[in-house]
Amino acid sequence: MKFCKSNYCLLLPFFVLILVFQYFTFTGQDGWDAIRYAENAANLVQGESLLNHHFAFRTVPVLLTALSYSLFGISDFSTALFPMLTTFASLFLIIHLLVKQPKLVTITALVIYSFTLINLIYFNKLLPDLYVSFFYLLIYKFLRDIYFHKTQNTLSFVGLAISVFFVFLTKGTVIFLLPLFGVLFFTDIFKYHRNLKQWMFFGLIMLMLVVIYLILSKIIAGDYFARFRAIEENSYLNRCSYDTQPIIFLLKRLFYEWFVAGINTTVLFPLIFLVPLWIKKKYWQLIYSNEPYFFAFLASILLLSSNFMSISITSYIPLCPDPRHFLFLVPLFALSSSFFIVYYFSEELFITRNTKKNGIIILSLLIVFSIVAYFNAPESFYYFYLPMGIIVLIRMFVNRRFVLYLFWSVWLILPVKYVFYAQEVNFSLQKEWLFELKELPTPSVVVSNKVQKHYWRYYNGFEENPNVQFFNYNELDTLQNKSLIHSDSIYLWLNYYTRFLSNQTDKDLPLYVSDTANYRLIKSYPKRGMYLYKIPEKALEQRPFYVSVNNYEQYDSLWHVNSGNITAGVEKTGEYSATFLYPLKFVDEPENLKIHISNRLKALDSENIQLVISIDGEAGKNLYWKGIPLAKYIYSYNAWWNVSVFEAIQINPSYSNKTLKVYLWNPDKHSFWVDDWKIEIYR
Repeated sequence: MKFCKSNYCLLLPFFVLILVFQYFTFTGQDGWDAIRYAENAANLVQGESLLNHHFAFRTVPVLLTALSYSLFGISDFSTALFPMLTTFASLFLIIHLLVKQPKLVTITALVIYSFTLINLIYFNKLLPDLYVSFFYLLIYKFLRDIYFHKTQNTLSFVGLAISVFFVFLTKGTVIFLLPLFGVLFFTDIFKYHRNLKQWMFFGLIMLMLVVIYLILSKIIAGDYFARFRAIEENSYLNRCSYDTQPIIFLLKRLFYEWFVAGINTTVLFPLIFLVPLWIKKKYWQLIYSNEPYFFAFLASILLLSSNFMSISITSYIPLCPDPRHFLFLVPLFALSSSFFIVYYFSEELFITRNTKKNGIIILSLLIVFSIVAYFNAPESFYYFYLPMGIIVLIRMFVNRRFVLYLFWSVWLILPVKYVFYAQEVNFSLQKEWLFELKELPTPSVVVSNKVQKHYWRYYNGFEENPNVQFFNYNELDTLQNKSLIHSDSIYLWLNYYTRFLSNQTDKDLPLYVSDTANYRLIKSYPKRGMYLYKIPEKALEQRPFYVSVNNYEQYDSLWHVNSGNITAGVEKTGEYSATFLYPLKFVDEPENLKIHISNRLKALDSENIQLVISIDGEAGKNLYWKGIPLAKYIYSYNAWWNVSVFEAIQINPSYSNKTLKVYLWNPDKHSFWVDDWKIEIYR
């Protein structure tokens, strides 16, 4: 570090490290939201806009990506261009905010920001969260200028207003700033009697920007409140619909789920070094006279608002505990904690007063975080919290700077491990397969999962391929007449990686997927469960030889139903639901029996429900038993959800003349409702 005394010399090395990481770890854009943003940008380049979807109103990522597409076309490079430039700008802002601090402090902040794994993974993704982080950094910069560099106070308030407006243009997380500005405003006006004109000026600029936005919305979309109507129209029930579910789920979200998610992803780890500061009385008296204390104060307010603030004005709905939505906290935690981390670990900057007390607090919190990670995210425990705990223990007995270097090095463990994971995923090979299918010279059909279909559309520039039709499993299943498929070849693309991103297991895949032994294998990558088969058209035309329907008003004799559980045409069950009993015939050699089971399910507060398929032997002994968890089908409690499960069973001679049973098992005995069973049996 002696060859360059300025902290700005750190910018290029850290950015190069991030670029190298992105090169070796690219596993595709996010298979859902990022593809939607890309499509909005692509349509904008063509002079169209999907204003019926609220993503189209997240102006910053859509406009910048559209600009990139207009210059370079649709590609991974053009999609990642502005996210990476934004990352560079964020690194610059962090260094700028710490430019007068010792270089060790700046390096520590850059290490935390750059190598918090979930943050690092998203640096090249087309998602608004990276832009939100950048604009939040601008807000921190202007707030720092307002309270510590008062020569251009009015201009700083102008910059603050513009930064807040750009957060609004990017994502709704702008709402988390309201408590922060409320606290700053009231302390300025009523405690310190300052900045009244500047705050009024700030409010006037914000009002002017919002009015301009509403007018442009009316001109472009035909409605002053088009964005808010699009949000309402595109809302859907999910686990975070806290206003429609029992209050226990809201309480879980507020008091531990968000914190557990932050601990699991190491996003909240820097708080361990801020808590000893927050509990000191003297700290609260020095907030506006000490930059490190001021950043820690901002962190405390935004930590609370991001957990407790509602994102809805009609109901109390906190934001989903998905750490991606809270990435704007990472740079602030990096800024605010870096001072105290260096003070704790570094020999030169070490503050000896209360050292032992602070060490005990830090170690105690680290133990709590480690226990949470051990039970919820073992990888974070073994590759982050455990080595970090060892380093904190070393520091309690050794006061040398090399301990700080060890602290930095721990942040690299999870990213290095992710490199090996990404190499195993081998997304470049997946792209190679996709581009080969794009160039098929004759009419063909490709069948795969939803995310694979999303990637197909993205890499085709969101245009129809003249020769190749691509269906996801659901699209093909709902196609009324499969004879409408005109092709010389039908390909089945199995890909564990994209199937996982599609939130599917092997139980969600159609029955023809289980017949791969009879298909022609074109190519494979077994290491990650990727196979490409050429299949006969008749494989898609399998028909059941037996179908049973039970809507609790009409059902056949193979159903055993407790009529006492039937209310208004649905079954309210306790531990077990109605049971389907299918008599198996005599077999003298093994044969495959395939079964498709579907129903509708509503649960109030328990997801521990299993679909059970069993074959009983003598004296009630199970010859075959399989319980399939249904939690993934329950996106929100107190609402009806469709369940669809495919299962293949090898019928052995020992199963001859036995009974196949299908039922739901609820071991917690919490109330749930079931309706509209349909069971299809194939050979």
